[in-house]
Amino acid sequence: MLGPFPTADVLQRLKGVPALRLVGGAADLATARTQKPNAHPAAFVVTSETAQPPAGATSGQLIQRAEVAISVVLFVNNVAHQASGAGARAQMDALIADVRGALLNWTPDAAFEPISLRASRDEAYEAGWLVVQEIYRTTYRLTATR
Repeated sequence: MLGPFPTADVLQRLKGVPALRLVGGAADLATARTQKPNAHPAAFVVTSETAQPPAGATSGQLIQRAEVAISVVLFVNNVAHQASGAGARAQMDALIADVRGALLNWTPDAAFEPISLRASRDEAYEAGWLVVQEIYRTTYRLTATR
């Protein structure tokens, strides 16, 4: 398999999460960070890949293990208890559970290992907007033949 990871499949999977009103990619995330999403809750997906050194080439075949990081940036807006952020936190926690339910142990193709969680962190809170980044991971074998 030559890759790359099919980010569009993750976007499609997240569109099936009933709580999400907006799902987008990298360009949409750039806009959301400066202008806030025009619908919420929202999720934006960005991926990156890193490969280990080649395991060697036998019979002209190159084999590498590639790891994919799938960043899902979530936005909620809830002004209830705005001073403490409690309303946004409760809404975000429910959304995180829904997103994890959609992605954990799922794979877009048999070539990939099931998706697992790598990390989660709060990114920002301002005026009722809470932003959280969840980072998931998967791996696959990158192979190429001469």
